[in-house]
Amino acid sequence: MGREHAGKLRFTMWLFPYLSVVAAAGIIAVLVSMFFVDSTRSQIILSLGALGVTLLAYLSRRWWSDDSTTHTRTGLVHSRSLPTPGQATRR
Repeated sequence: MGREHAGKLRFTMWLFPYLSVVAAAGIIAVLVSMFFVDSTRSQIILSLGALGVTLLAYLSRRWWSDDSTTHTRTGLVHSRSLPTPGQATRR
């Protein structure tokens, strides 16, 4: 939705988009400052390591996935069919 439709909204965010940019900059500033404080340095390093492992697991799963995936009309890829809410599941 663009600015031309903003007048039709019932709720608007104050100082949009500047407040979002300030909030993102604040989050980045806190994360960067964690490198300079001895008591929090290990936490940010371990968090970045966990992020790296998660990204590697995601990328390896994507790379090594089997060819049994099917494409739906929405363009989403499903490797297994999930039961619909009305279907009973076997255990």
